[in-house]
This record gives sequence, structure tokens and C-alpha cells, in this order.
Amino acid sequence: MVEVLKRLGTRPGVTTELMIATLFTNLLALASPLFVIQVLNRYVTFGVDATLRTLVFGVLIAIVLEFGFREIRMRLAQGLAIKPDEALALAVFGTLTAAKSSALEQVPPGVRRQAINGVDAIQQAYNGPNIGTVVDVPFALLFLGALYFLSPVLALIASGFVLAMLALGMIAMYTNRKPVAEMQQAAARGNMLIGSAIDASDTVRAFNAGNYLRQAWLQHIRHAHTLFHKVATSRGMMQSLNQTFVALTTVAIIGVGSTYVVAAELDTGALIGSNILAARALMTVSRYAFLGESFAKARQSMGMAQQIGRLPMEAKEGAALAEYQGRISFQDLAFGYPDNQTPIFESLTVDLEPGAVLIVTGGNGTGKTTLARLIVGLIEPTRGRILVDGLELQQVAPEWWRTRVSYLPQEPTFLNVSIMDNLKTAKPDADDGAVNAAINMVGLRRYISETKDGFDAIIEKSGGDLALGIRRRLALARALITNGNLIVLDEPTGGLDAEGCQAVYKVMNQLSTQGKTIIACSHDPKIVNVAKFVLDLNHKPVPILVNRTAQEEGQQSVAPATGAVGV
Repeated sequence: MVEVLKRLGTRPGVTTELMIATLFTNLLALASPLFVIQVLNRYVTFGVDATLRTLVFGVLIAIVLEFGFREIRMRLAQGLAIKPDEALALAVFGTLTAAKSSALEQVPPGVRRQAINGVDAIQQAYNGPNIGTVVDVPFALLFLGALYFLSPVLALIASGFVLAMLALGMIAMYTNRKPVAEMQQAAARGNMLIGSAIDASDTVRAFNAGNYLRQAWLQHIRHAHTLFHKVATSRGMMQSLNQTFVALTTVAIIGVGSTYVVAAELDTGALIGSNILAARALMTVSRYAFLGESFAKARQSMGMAQQIGRLPMEAKEGAALAEYQGRISFQDLAFGYPDNQTPIFESLTVDLEPGAVLIVTGGNGTGKTTLARLIVGLIEPTRGRILVDGLELQQVAPEWWRTRVSYLPQEPTFLNVSIMDNLKTAKPDADDGAVNAAINMVGLRRYISETKDGFDAIIEKSGGDLALGIRRRLALARALITNGNLIVLDEPTGGLDAEGCQAVYKVMNQLSTQGKTIIACSHDPKIVNVAKFVLDLNHKPVPILVNRTAQEEGQQSVAPATGAVGV
């Protein structure tokens, strides 16, 4: 209800037109009961056909006009609904695409999906017809007022039933909040179970997790059924009460009104008309009462959307350079997760000159991927700074920076669009020559040629259906098309066959000869053993920098990660 009033207040002009259209709609709705009264009192009594024709013609005009005003009202109400719905949908989806990765990762995937799905519940609750129903409620007084002129006693009776129905609707709206909220939470848990069954099918089978998932799903279904039963019971109760109230209203109006007819204080036409007016007033309020469940769902969905909307966003603006040369420095860099007291690494201070090649090595969990994500700007350091050509990375515009970095993540994923659109994600203006050159460099020409629809083939399931080797080489081609002066590769040969590894070695050599700054996180011996500079994250908490050039010259070759790395 509050959201409806808020939407009405956003566009006062449209709201005024809506209320005027609603007024005329309800005034014209009075034509039907007045027609009944006049037919019974005038035509039935006197039998003048001309009177009947006039009354029928008049009520038909009123019905047509009422239909026209209802259509106008519907369009106005829909106009009040569309823009807020679009803004909300864009805001929620935009948050999922622009929130800081570190913050977004704290929200379970099921909750994120439910927040998006909840937009539909909000749109259904605050659509044009429902807004029209809400603004109709005050006009129930119009029918009660007309009834008052016919019989104050019957108007009082009808008012009692209308108020009772309104009160029941408010009670139902309040009592449905908790079970509807629990249903939304249950839906989020269900989405997570479905995601596990679909996205981790191999794991489910390899580790005999099917029984666990089936039991968890059964518990979810039972819990969801219980909650649905509560809401359905409430809905059924409202339907039954509505039918009962309509019947009781008719009985009360006819029962009491007939005594007045017998006493010659009310004519038959007025009695029948009073019953119609009472029914119209009750129908207006009952429609509003049935919105309780929809509003409760929308309220819960709005809360989830607001929760997502409160996530910190990546900066849209920031510093930028006309041209990034490729220099990057780590100054007293440290990172640790909030749950862990011990940092993954700390006191990392390294200065990489343009064109330098640094290999980052270490076992699983030592921080290789974390360092790569820090460089790309996906997460922020716990302490210290990253400087790019002298600018602090946290002050740099993220969009600008990511057009200067060619990034290959350890677990690459893709958009569910064509191969070509995926390759051009970071650089939409890349020409076909650049795309084909990248494909040739990573050795995927044959794959593209043999794939149905070629570059236009659609990638599904974020690339999960693709072979790991194909997925990693496509991701490498995507990184090359970006053509940044800083190359960040996270396990570039992981999961690749001999041919794929050779392609990666060739790419790294070519990038090095082009003067690109390369940071490669790898434990591939062929990459590590030929590197002049190796950052060893196995050494805790302060990593060590191995200078193999210095070692060959008989100088100190191993030291805490504090120093400069040249070409």
C-alpha cells in the first residue's frame, strides 16, 4: 500500500488524471442501479414503452462511457507502474553487474537469483489493474452515499459489511507477511539446491551426493508445502468470507428493506437498487482485500532488492592516464580475509618496470589468484597500495583500468552470448583482424572453423559445457583482444594439453617481445624455470623475490619481496 502511494506521488499530473478518470468511472457505474430503480418504479408501474426505450438507451450510453473511462484509467495506472518497475529491475540487475566483487560474494547466489526473480512479484503486485483497485477503494463511499439517499438504515448495514471486509483484508495483509517472507527464503534455498544439481552434476555423481541432495530437496519441498498451505488457507478463507459477506449483505438488505417496502416507506425499485449499490461497494473493497498476498510478496521482494541495492558499488569515475606505460608497483601490500586472523601475505613491495616479466608461484591457497584479482581491481588490499604509472589503483576509474589490463582468470567464465560478443567484451570496437589474430595465436582456428555457426555460435551455461582447454584458450584470446600493456595470467597452462601449453608459451614470448608487462601466476616448470624474476608466495607471511639474473652473476638471489623488477 505504501509503495502504491509512493508511485502515485512520483507523477502528480498523471495521478490527478487517474483520479478524475476513476471518479467518472464510478459515477457512470451508478447508471445500472438507477436504471433498475427507474424501470421497476416507472415502466413496470405505468407500462410506457417510450420510457423503457429512453432508459435502455441512456444506460447503454453510460456503460459505453464507463468502459472508455476504465480504459483511460488503465492506461494511466499502467504508466505509473512501468517506469518504477523498469527502474527497479535495472537497479537490481545493475547492482549485480557493478557492485564490488568482495561485497557481492558475501551474498549467497540463491539470494541474488531470488532478488532478480522478486522483481516479477513487485511488478505483478503494483501493476495497472492493482493500482486501479487501490484508487477505487475511496469511491466505495460514492455507492454508500447513493444508498444513503435511498435508505439511511440500509446504507448503515452495507457500511458495516464494507468496513468488516476492509478490516479483514488489512488483517490478512499483515498475517501473510511472515509466511510469504519464509516462502521467499525457502525459494532462495531451493534455487541453491537446483543450482547444485545442475551446475555440479559430475560432483553429485562422483561423490554419491545424490542421496544427500534428494533428502535436502524433500525437506525443502515439505517446508515449502507447509508455507504454501498457510498462505493458500488464508487465501481460501478470504474467498469464503467474501462470498459469505456478499450473501449476508444481500440477506440483510433484502430482509430489512422488505419490511420498509411493506410499511410503504420504500418502493421495490429502491430496494433492488439498494442491493446493487451495496454489492458494488462491497465488491470494490473485496478486490482490495485480495491484494494482501501480492502486496506481502512484493514487500518481501522489495526488501531483498533493497538489500542488494545497499551493496557498495564500484566507482564510476576516477583518475585516468592518456596512455598507460605498463609500470606497476606493490607498496607494503597485504591481504587477509575477514574470517582469518592470519593474512595470506603481507609486506609485499615490488616495483615492475614497463616490459618486466614476473612469475608468481606457490601452492594452492597461497594467494596467487588473490594477487591477480588485486591487480585487476576486483578486490581491495587489507593494507598497502598498488600504483599504476604512479597512480594509486583504488583512485583509478575501474572501467578505464580494465581496458589497460589483459586478464586471464584461473576459472574463466563467459556471457551467454555469441563467441564473437564474448571475445569483444572488453573491447567492443575491436576489428575482425584483431579477433582473427588472437584466435590464431591461441590455436583455435580449427575449433572455430569446425563449430556450427562459427563466431556466431552461442555459448551456454557460462561456458560450462565447453572443454576446459577450449574454455581457457577462448579466455586467453579474449584477454589478447583487450590489448592491454599489462598482462595478468592466472594459471595460463592449467588444464591444457601439450598443444595448448605450446600455444601459451608462444603467446607469452610474443607479448614479452612487444614490451608488455607480464605477471603470470603459475607453477608450470617450463614457465617458472625460465623466468628471471619469481615471486614465491609459499614463503609466509612475507613473500620472497627470486632474482635468477643476480644468482647467475653471483649476487644475492633470494630476498624478501622488496625491490625492482626490470625487463
